[in-house]
Amino acid sequence: NRERARTKLLVDSEIIGISVLNLIGQTIESWKGNFNEREFSIPLRKAPGVYIVSLITTNGFVNKKIIIE
Repeated sequence: NRERARTKLLVDSEIIGISVLNLIGQTIESWKGNFNEREFSIPLRKAPGVYIVSLITTNGFVNKKIIIE
């Protein structure tokens, strides 16, 4: 489904931002705020390919690779 990507959080700290980057490091989308859920979905209307979801937390960054087919 190209309209929403669902992933589970891998951190126990507070998330203060989420960014989606392409493989050369360009920011495609970003959201700021408090994300208190252990699972979230983000709208991704992107071309098929590999992207990096970067979670910005109070303790640093967590990156997760996603593949859109």
